[in-house]
Amino acid sequence: MPMTVRSMRPVSESELTRVEHSLGVSIPSGYRTFLQATDGGRPVEDTFSPKIGVTNFLGAREIVKERARLRGRIPLPGSSAFKIDPDFLKMVREQEEQENKRPTLQWPRVGTG
Repeated sequence: MPMTVRSMRPVSESELTRVEHSLGVSIPSGYRTFLQATDGGRPVEDTFSPKIGVTNFLGAREIVKERARLRGRIPLPGSSAFKIDPDFLKMVREQEEQENKRPTLQWPRVGTG
């Protein structure tokens, strides 16, 4: 089933190789092809599967940065440390507003494998 994504600038093969080296893992081929076309992005639809809702696909440029930023910093819901920082929420909302202005594309592209 195709989906509409607010796209980012496509990522090069050399950038993907650097990300894989940094992470110490290979990016699965399907996601690799997607990253090479749009480098992540935000689905326009709230959900494209009846079972899950996806709000964002991390791009290659974000994977390493987010992994480092979040390492050991995400408390579990229900723990005494679990609360959402109001400044963080403001930042997320601002990012969402910017992402909503990005161009869209259909994935997978019609006529491609």
